[in-house]
Amino acid sequence: MGPEPRVRGQGREYKRSPIWSGWEPEIPAGAVFQAEMPLKVFEGDKPDQMVGDLKHALAVLERFDSLGAGGSRGSGRIKIKNFSENKIALAGVTL
Repeated sequence: MGPEPRVRGQGREYKRSPIWSGWEPEIPAGAVFQAEMPLKVFEGDKPDQMVGDLKHALAVLERFDSLGAGGSRGSGRIKIKNFSENKIALAGVTL
């Protein structure tokens, strides 16, 4: 078998997806992404417990799982850095 077919477009390299019949972007090792994850808290919720559960879920993903295809081959591993919480007030209610 020859090398895996790849195409280029819009400054990115794409490879044939093993999951579906399209093309998916090739993310280089060491790529860094910034993300926000809003967490809505309603009356009766326990915000400290919810944030703790979220941190635990991210730690499990970081340690034991991966994002996208190829996780068993070492692809899609993630590292969470600089996790922070920002509480805001909406309509005069402090969260």
